[in-house]
Amino acid sequence: MLCLFCCFTGLRYSDVHNLKKSDIRDGYIEITTVKTAERLIIELNNHSKAILDKYKDVEFEGHKALPVISNQKMNDYLKELGELAEINEPVSETYYKGSRRIDTITPKYALLGTHAGRRTFICNALALGIPAQVVMGWGGKVIKKLAQAIRFYYPEKKGYSVRNLAYMCQFARSYPLDALRSFIGTDARLITPNVQKITDEIQSLNNVSFTQEPLAQIQSSDNKGVAIVQEPLAQIQD
Repeated sequence: MLCLFCCFTGLRYSDVHNLKKSDIRDGYIEITTVKTAERLIIELNNHSKAILDKYKDVEFEGHKALPVISNQKMNDYLKELGELAEINEPVSETYYKGSRRIDTITPKYALLGTHAGRRTFICNALALGIPAQVVMGWGGKVIKKLAQAIRFYYPEKKGYSVRNLAYMCQFARSYPLDALRSFIGTDARLITPNVQKITDEIQSLNNVSFTQEPLAQIQSSDNKGVAIVQEPLAQIQD
């Protein structure tokens, strides 16, 4: 149940463990994260709200919102459940001790842990179409962790390296959402390309003007005499 709550909120185990009834508001939770001391407001979906509602009238020690167990015990239970569910696909791992390379093959269930909930939340968020720049704000190391999670959970998907994901985020920050939707729609319609489809899509894109969002400028009082010149914005238009 705790792992599911992590999947539905993107919270770390430490934050779920620390969640108090006083952190719960009408339709959202407001917490200060244990790891980074960030103040977060997280909207509750139907699933996370149902979990909280189940225990809203139950008193726990320390006014906690949920029944919690130790991180180690929860990891043990997740591995046990994964084995029972036959999530046993072999996973290759490589690490180094000094200069010595060590290659291991481990069943996937043995790698399950509480952080899988947070990674699941991020993967589902992208799959639901939440912009990458929004997902970036959910953790300072999210790009690296996201790339690792995609490799782990979706090994058949290619092109999601740390560098590629960073480029996706830069692109998403630079262009309005309507432009991104147009590109995604074009990509979907050209899964089975032919001359007529390509001609129609070129014509459609040429009829739309996409202007890059203005870039923010920061200038301190120490360099007011220095002129800051912004590079011309990229434009895609007819």
